[in-house]
Amino acid sequence: MEIKKYQSINIDEQTIKNHTKTGKKIQKLAAKVNEIIIEEHNCDLMNGGCLLFAEILEEIYKKENKKSNKYKKIEKVIVGRKDNIDHIVLKIIDKYNNIYYIDADGIANEEEVIDKMIFLEQLPNTENNPIIIKKIGTNNIPENYGIINKKYNEEKTKEKIMKILSNIFKKEIKIKQLK
Repeated sequence: MEIKKYQSINIDEQTIKNHTKTGKKIQKLAAKVNEIIIEEHNCDLMNGGCLLFAEILEEIYKKENKKSNKYKKIEKVIVGRKDNIDHIVLKIIDKYNNIYYIDADGIANEEEVIDKMIFLEQLPNTENNPIIIKKIGTNNIPENYGIINKKYNEEKTKEKIMKILSNIFKKEIKIKQLK
């Protein structure tokens, strides 16, 4: 079975090109979230905001799934070295068992999200410490992970971002467009 490609990496330019409408729109949404985080906290999605973005996407997709029931599983997962939390993405499994990994760079398959960590984030991928995808447990995200935890977890910031993204999601992203 051939694995569907959702994005491609340009290593020289350090960019990701999405091949789906939803992936492109998620990149645009991430840019809007980034503006808010930079304005409010003087940092961005690339230095700790991935957890916040994954939480927001998870809320939006779970809310939509209550109406559409198109997904079997929606959860945040860790992508990175075995003993590290290098990145957090949203993992979605649809009713056809297709698996999507979603972050500020759009939609990816498993190979693409791991390649991004190796080639763009330049994480070492060794036999002793390979890049893996693992579930988030109750105790494996430290309290200080992400944008200085007290700052990015402020409900005011999250509510502001959720309001903007919810409005954009209603207008721009139809969940059925993931394929």
